[in-house]
Amino acid sequence: MVTRSSIRPAGLATGRPVLALLAIAVIAGMVLSVCGWRPVSAAGVPLRLVDWVTVLRNDPAITIDPDAYQLPGAYKPSISVNAPGAPDGTLNGYALIDNVIYGNLDSSGSEEAIVLVDSGGTGGLLGFLVFREGDPAPRLSLVRTGYKIGVTLDGNKVVISEPNYVGFEANCCPSSITRTSNVLEGDRLVTVSTEVEPNDVQEPTVWSFYLALTDKRYEDAYEFLSAAYQAANPFSQWKAGFANTQSVEVETSQGRTPNEVLVQLAATDARPGGGTITRRFKGTWTLVWSAEKKRWLLDTASIQPA
Repeated sequence: MVTRSSIRPAGLATGRPVLALLAIAVIAGMVLSVCGWRPVSAAGVPLRLVDWVTVLRNDPAITIDPDAYQLPGAYKPSISVNAPGAPDGTLNGYALIDNVIYGNLDSSGSEEAIVLVDSGGTGGLLGFLVFREGDPAPRLSLVRTGYKIGVTLDGNKVVISEPNYVGFEANCCPSSITRTSNVLEGDRLVTVSTEVEPNDVQEPTVWSFYLALTDKRYEDAYEFLSAAYQAANPFSQWKAGFANTQSVEVETSQGRTPNEVLVQLAATDARPGGGTITRRFKGTWTLVWSAEKKRWLLDTASIQPA
C-alpha cells in the first residue's frame, strides 16, 4: 500500500538541485560582472572583450615589473618585450591598456588590437604591440618601437607619426614630423605612403649654426649650410675664414617670410698681435627646406657691418 506522503511528482527529486545550480550560476555571473572580469580570450572571442592585464601577464614574450613606479590614474603595467628594431633590443614602458586601439587592420573580418607603450615621461609613446585573436589567448603579432610617436587609424590603415631631430632641437620641437600610412600584411606593417611636415624651427637652426662656430665644431656648422652654399664655399676655404674667430653671439627675429631670419651678430676675433676685437653685424639669412635631410638649411646671407 502506498501512502500519500510517499508519492512525489516525476523529476522533483532532481529538480531542486538543478534549480540550486542555476541560482549559483546566476549569482556567480553577477559577481563577475560587478568585478569587471573578462575572459583572456579564445578562438573567435573579440579582442574588445579580453582582460589585457591577464593577456600581458600570460604572454611568454612579455615581462611585467611588479615593483615599477605606478603612474597616476588607471593601472598601466610596466612591461618589457623583445624588439629587434630597438637600439637595445627591447621595448620598455607602460602599456596603456585603458586606451587600446581596435581596428580591422588587414581586412580579414576580425579586429586587431594596438596596445600603446608609453615612457611615462617626456619621451611620450615609445612604441606599440599588435595583437590578433588567438586560441587560447590573443597572439602578439608584432612589436614596433620609436620615440614620441603618434598612432591613429585611418580606415584600416595605421598612421604613425615620428619626429625628426637633427640634434640641436629641444625635445618638444623637432625639425620635422614624418607620417607614414601602413597596412598590416601577415605579421608586419607595410608602408603605403609617406609625408614629411617641416616645423617652424628656422630661428633655432640659425642659433645652432653660430653656436657650432663658437664651439669650433666646423664640420657640424658646415652641415647647416645648403648644397648650393657649400658648392660656392668649399669646406677648407670656408673654415679658413673663421681661423681667428673666438665666438659669435647672435640675436634673431623672424623676417618678412617664415623662411627669412633677421640676425644681429657680435663676432669676437683674435688680433694678430694679441688681444681680441669685437665687431657687430646685422642682416638676413634665408633658409631652405631639405626634404632629403628633413631639416632647414641656411642658403643665402645678406649681412653687413652694423
